[in-house]
Amino acid sequence: MDSYNDLEDWRLFSDLTLENRAKIIQKYQPLVFHIYHTFFPKRSSESIDIISEGTLGLIEAVDTYDISRGAKFKTYAFYKIKGKMLDYLRARRRLLGFSMPRDKDTLLRSLNVSSSIDMSELDAVILVETLLNELTPSERSVMELIYSEGISQEEVAKRLGCTPANVSILKKRALSRLRSRLLDKLTRKEKKAYGVSY
Repeated sequence: MDSYNDLEDWRLFSDLTLENRAKIIQKYQPLVFHIYHTFFPKRSSESIDIISEGTLGLIEAVDTYDISRGAKFKTYAFYKIKGKMLDYLRARRRLLGFSMPRDKDTLLRSLNVSSSIDMSELDAVILVETLLNELTPSERSVMELIYSEGISQEEVAKRLGCTPANVSILKKRALSRLRSRLLDKLTRKEKKAYGVSY
C-alpha cells in the first residue's frame, strides 16, 4: 500500500464487520461534504437532501467496494457519491418540470469548451443550472428551448411570439454571458482541463 490511509482502508475492508463498516462511513463522511461544497458553492433549499443522497452513495460504495480490484476506495466512493447526487437531481428536475440538457456537447462547444473532455453529466448539470440562473428570463427561455428541447430557432420564435432575429440576438447574448460567467468560475487549471480558450 502506498499510504497509511490505503493501509487502514485495506485493514478495515479485509475484515468488514459492522463496526469496521461504520468506521469507514464515518471516516469518509467529510468526502460527501467536500463534494457538495465543491459543486454546490451556494446553499439552497435542497442542501440537506443532496448531502443525504451523497451519504447514501457513500454507504453504497462501502457495501459494493471490491478490495481485490486494487482501486482506491476514495476514488470509487467519489464517483458513487456524485452519482447519487446526480440521480437525485434528475428525479427532482423531472418532478419540477425541468429537463436535462439534451445537447450538452453542442452547448459546451458553443461556450468554446471542448466537447471531447470527460465532463460528467453531474458536472454539466451543475454548470448549466448555475449559469442559467444568471440569465434574464427571455435569455433563459431561449436557451432551455434550444438546448433542452432541441427545437430550431424558428420554432422558438413562434413559441415566444417574436422574430427569429430576436431569438438569434438573445441566444448570442446568453452564450456571451454564460461564457463570461464560466470563465469567472473556473480556475486556470480547470480552464486548461476543460479545453477553454482564453
